[in-house]
Amino acid sequence: MSLRGAFGRSFLCLVVIKNQHPQKNKNMTNKLVIKDSNQHQLLLEQSKRLFSVTHKIFSHSLVTDNAWMQRLWAWANEFGIEDEYLPRNKKDLLAKKELYLHHNNLTKLPAEIGNLTNLRHLNLWENNLTELPAEIGNLTNLTLLNLTGNRLTELPAEIGSLTNLIYLDLQHNTLTELPVKIGNLTNLTYLDLQHNTLTELPAEIGNLTNLTHLNIQHNELTELSDEIRNWADCITHVYY
Repeated sequence: MSLRGAFGRSFLCLVVIKNQHPQKNKNMTNKLVIKDSNQHQLLLEQSKRLFSVTHKIFSHSLVTDNAWMQRLWAWANEFGIEDEYLPRNKKDLLAKKELYLHHNNLTKLPAEIGNLTNLRHLNLWENNLTELPAEIGNLTNLTLLNLTGNRLTELPAEIGSLTNLIYLDLQHNTLTELPVKIGNLTNLTYLDLQHNTLTELPAEIGNLTNLTHLNIQHNELTELSDEIRNWADCITHVYY
């Protein structure tokens, strides 16, 4: 009940009572005024408590938000990545669409990279990465991912979430297998897997029907299934 509604009803009661019982009306009026005053005070106290709780939640959210950025910046400082490439302010960082981190001797990629969801291009070639965080799957706006010349032995299944990828370069790593989720990347037109240690390709790779460039040379593929060979033969530029 709103305060206005509460006072309005009290006033109506006062008018009726006054006309019928003038003497009793005075006591009733005092009681109603006290009651309305108590309700008003209760509402004020509840509002203050609600504001306090909301403020604490909001403040905690800000601290949490800043915490992941602080960890990302600490990682950038560790590897000498300059502000020009990884901005040290929130606005520019979150607006970043292209990230060039090649030739930085990176040995790890932090999970916090997955918060840069506006990224379209991510260049990580010529580093020393041995694995990728699962959070890379959060970068669903990526159209280009270049991981050439690292030491990756496997890819996280979450890479299958990057369904807007057009260009994926994985050459010169030590990949022994590909996740079946790679078949989800149906917008890919360019896939380079040369110079890895792949022994087989998942059947799901045949879902990549938009490929115009595929390179699987210099692997340990002893035999390709008829299905994969037929699929590969339909690609404009294929090397195997």
